[in-house]
Amino acid sequence: MTKTVSSIISNFNLTEAKKSVAIDRVAERRIKLLNNLDEQKLAAQAVIEGKEYYGEKTVWQTTESGEKVKATAQRRVRQWFYTNDGSTWYLEVRYANKPLQLAKGMTAIVISTKDKLVETIEQVIAAVKAFELDVAITAAAGAKRSVKAA
Repeated sequence: MTKTVSSIISNFNLTEAKKSVAIDRVAERRIKLLNNLDEQKLAAQAVIEGKEYYGEKTVWQTTESGEKVKATAQRRVRQWFYTNDGSTWYLEVRYANKPLQLAKGMTAIVISTKDKLVETIEQVIAAVKAFELDVAITAAAGAKRSVKAA
């Protein structure tokens, strides 16, 4: 007992829909920032523990036999946090290697102790997920684009 193709297709709910190819640039930028913040959190945890943090990247290496293979290598991660006097720490949330303006003229978050770095980064991550930095991200991306055009 086989059904004909037309009777099988007639069982589906059909529509004339087309796949949207529009890309939400703000969402892409938000995801990129969240990935970078996750890496900064790992770097902050390493600083608290007194260790060095290196990210990973994939590179092509040539073996002794001349064959090219993918391998993982360390890469330097530029920290978005720093201290000027040894006691007070600052966190600059960056996009396109520029600090985001979090409020009018303000680009750094003041952190009282090194131990609160990870907690502060987690709060920034929550703010990004709540769409609170979308305007600042868009402004930074727009500035990057205008520099390229010039």
